[in-house]
Amino acid sequence: MARLINAHCHLLNYQFIPPSCFKTRSALTEYLVRLKGTVPLVRMLVSLLPKKGFHRLHDAIALMKLDLEAVAKRLRAEMDEAGIQLAVPLMMDLGRSSFKENPPVPFTFQIKMLSDISLEHLGVIMPFVMVDPRRGRASETTIRSLEQLGFLGIKMYPPLGYHPDPFSIFNEPPVNEELYKIYEYCESHEVPITTHCSPGGAYSSDLVRAKSVRLEFTKPWSWAGVLKRFPKLYLNLAHFGQDITRIKEPSSWAAGIRDLIHTYPNVYTDLAYNSKALRSGTSRQYFAVLNQLIDKDPLMRDKVLFATDWAMTRHTWREVEYVDPFRKNLDDAKMQRLGIENSLNFLFPQRKLPDRVAGFLKANGKSPSDLPKWLLANLIIGRE
Repeated sequence: MARLINAHCHLLNYQFIPPSCFKTRSALTEYLVRLKGTVPLVRMLVSLLPKKGFHRLHDAIALMKLDLEAVAKRLRAEMDEAGIQLAVPLMMDLGRSSFKENPPVPFTFQIKMLSDISLEHLGVIMPFVMVDPRRGRASETTIRSLEQLGFLGIKMYPPLGYHPDPFSIFNEPPVNEELYKIYEYCESHEVPITTHCSPGGAYSSDLVRAKSVRLEFTKPWSWAGVLKRFPKLYLNLAHFGQDITRIKEPSSWAAGIRDLIHTYPNVYTDLAYNSKALRSGTSRQYFAVLNQLIDKDPLMRDKVLFATDWAMTRHTWREVEYVDPFRKNLDDAKMQRLGIENSLNFLFPQRKLPDRVAGFLKANGKSPSDLPKWLLANLIIGRE
C-alpha cells in the first residue's frame, strides 16, 4: 500500500479565527464554539440526526479548541491511520483585511507557530504560508517566511476579497503591486502556490452576500491573466472546482482548470474536499469520471494531486475515511501517481529540496539528512 502525500490540508484552531468570521455564517455558530459545554451538547444533537453528514461535528469542535501543538499531534495520528507520510498544511489569514478584526493570535505569531511545528514534525508536516496582498508589505512578509522560516510554498484565497490578477481593476493599485512582486518571486524561485478554486468555502464579510463578485475572484479563468504574464508559475487550482463530474461541460470549473493545465506547463489541481467521492449517491459516477480522465488524458494524469482538506472535512470524515474510497476505486499505479509522484513534482520543482529550506534547517541545528529516508530518496539535495 502506497503511503500518500496529502498536498492540501489545514492546521489551525479557534485562536486563529476572528469572531466576525463566524458571524458571516451565523451568530449562533459563534456562540456555540465559545460555550464551554459545546462538545457534549453537539454530540447529543448529532446523535439524533441521520448519519449523512456532520455526524462528527462534536469531534471537529473539540479538535479546534485544542492548542496548536495538540492539533498537530492529532493530525499525525490520523495520518498514520490513513497511510499518509507527508501533509502540507495551508495557512489561512482570516484577519482584518477580510473580517474587520484580528483573531486572538496575530497572523505573524501564527506564522512562527507553524514554522516551529514544521521543525518538530520534520519532513512530515511541511506548511505553506498564506499571503493576503491587502496586508501592508505582504510580499515582504511572505518572502521572509519562505527564506527564513522554512515554508515550502504559498497559499492564496481570493474569495476573501481580492482578484488574483495583478492588473485587475477590482484591486487597489498597492494590492496589484504586492501581487506582482509575489508572482515574480515565485516564478523565478520555483515556489509552488496553491489557491482556493471552488464556488464553496470562506468569504470575506464584504463578499458573503455578493455571490457574483466572489465567484469572479475565485473562478479558474481569473488566473488566465496571471499565467499569461507568469507562464512558468507552479500553481495548484485546488478542489478541481468541486465539479469533476461536469468536466465535459465547457462552462464548468473543472473544464476551466483542465484547459489551463493543457495550456501552461506547471498548472496542477487537487482533490481536496471532493465530497462527491465519499457520498453513496455520487461516488460511483465520481470515480468513473476520474478513472476515465486519468486513462485517456496523460497530461491530466500527471497534474492531479491527492488531498483531503483536513480539518475542514473533520465534521464528517476522519482521514482514513476520506482516503479509503480512493484506495478502493483507483488501482495502485494511479494512487502512486496522484498520491506521491505528482505531489513531489509540484511541491519540489525539479525534485529539488529548495536551498532556502535546507538553510532553514541548518539555522535551527538540523540538516536535510534528518528528513525521512523516503523523502531523501526522491529529492536532489543541493547543500547541507
